[in-house]
Amino acid sequence: LRPDAGAGPIRAARPAAAGRRSRRRSLAAPGGGPAREELVALITGLTEQMHTAAAELQFEIAARYRDEIRELKKELRGMQAAGV
Repeated sequence: LRPDAGAGPIRAARPAAAGRRSRRRSLAAPGGGPAREELVALITGLTEQMHTAAAELQFEIAARYRDEIRELKKELRGMQAAGV
């Protein structure tokens, strides 16, 4: 075994994580942020993807979706508390 043999999948996962972060940044852009409806739609879509991943026994991916959904729901609660 080569020392770098296990590094491939880790590198492949980084761009996907970066994409999720950039999507969240674009939603929370200056100028009022996302509309509440857009955030709810995003959460709904990610929830469906999470369930699909779990049904396909891809539990690590489903857990990533779960964590992203948790963060977005936290953001949504903050918006509701602020009256947005």
